[in-house]
Amino acid sequence: MIASYSVPGSRFALMESKVAMVNLLSRFNVKVVSKTPIPIQITKNGFNMTVDGGFWLGLEQRVKV
Repeated sequence: MIASYSVPGSRFALMESKVAMVNLLSRFNVKVVSKTPIPIQITKNGFNMTVDGGFWLGLEQRVKV
């Protein structure tokens, strides 16, 4: 059972991670890098589906207009 005092902390951590993601995505464009195989091959390993060889993304700084 989760103690009642840990719930506000986990909610704050979730909100903080969402704010950090919005801040990051507002300053950068997400791009696929050459390390990502195209077309992507999906592999079923047990219950989860994964991308064979990994899924690699890069960040490109946005140009201010």
